[in-house]
Amino acid sequence: MEPLSVFGQVWGKVQPLLPKILNGVMAFLILYAIYWVSTKALLKLLHAAARTDAQRQSVKVFVSLWRYFFWFLILVLVLVSFSGSLAAMGLSAGILGMMLGWALQKPITGIAAWMMVLLKRPFKIGDRVIIGQWRGDIEDITLTHVVLQEVGGTTGGEEKSGRTILIPTSTLFDQTVVNYTHEDVFVLVDVVVSITYESDLDRAKEIIMECVEEVYKESLDRPPSRPVIRVAFQPSGLDLRVRFPAPAPERERFSSEVCERIFKRISAEPKVDFAYPHTQVILQGSETKGGAGGQQKGGPRKADSAHNKGTNSPSRSDACLKEGGG
Repeated sequence: MEPLSVFGQVWGKVQPLLPKILNGVMAFLILYAIYWVSTKALLKLLHAAARTDAQRQSVKVFVSLWRYFFWFLILVLVLVSFSGSLAAMGLSAGILGMMLGWALQKPITGIAAWMMVLLKRPFKIGDRVIIGQWRGDIEDITLTHVVLQEVGGTTGGEEKSGRTILIPTSTLFDQTVVNYTHEDVFVLVDVVVSITYESDLDRAKEIIMECVEEVYKESLDRPPSRPVIRVAFQPSGLDLRVRFPAPAPERERFSSEVCERIFKRISAEPKVDFAYPHTQVILQGSETKGGAGGQQKGGPRKADSAHNKGTNSPSRSDACLKEGGG
């Protein structure tokens, strides 16, 4: 058989397939260009947003997943392009994309949430946050989970419980996120001190301010702002609310140290008394007229309860006893 005749037979079989081959090559080139440009842009954005080694590792994992997904998509669309017209290829691609989106809904949502956290930075590693019902310090942010070191939980305060909580990133779009340290690490602490109406208000405020300043000097090089005191009436005395900023992870310690110092200083201060619920009994003598004995005058006598400090409270009861004459 002559070579020309063999070539003619092969060409006759290949010629009908040329439009499909050209469609496949064009689809491959277009998709590869899209992949190359999008990968470069994503790498630039994600590397700029990543701050820690863990986040940089997550970027590498995401780029690998992106590469595998895009090559799979290119392969499928190139194969589909051999099916015939561009309309059929577009319909097949649409159906395939819808099926993949439905099957991978949660993973895709999780990856989108992870990218949102990296780019928008609503929180970062080290922040103290509340996500839904969980409160803790961010330990890691991965493609699939946000890792929290829980605070509170097993206790009533905001100290670390020792438990680790994994929150799926796919749920971040449906949760309310509260960040204690988005702007800076300080949060407001409120300590209430109740004093009697007979106390020296100015001296009490001076003692409270000194206690807060002492804690500041021992713990912070430069306090963000000065504490403030707000005064309010209550039935048994005055409430003095001292409000001061403290680092969010050490909020409990600052509050405890300030309370301890205030208690010791006011207990030793004669001009200031704590107001607290207690009972004060007053025995008051009265004048009575006797028969042969004439008048008998009893002087007032006062007896306090075991708590000799404080002021009248809602639970106070007065008893007046009359001394009878003969």
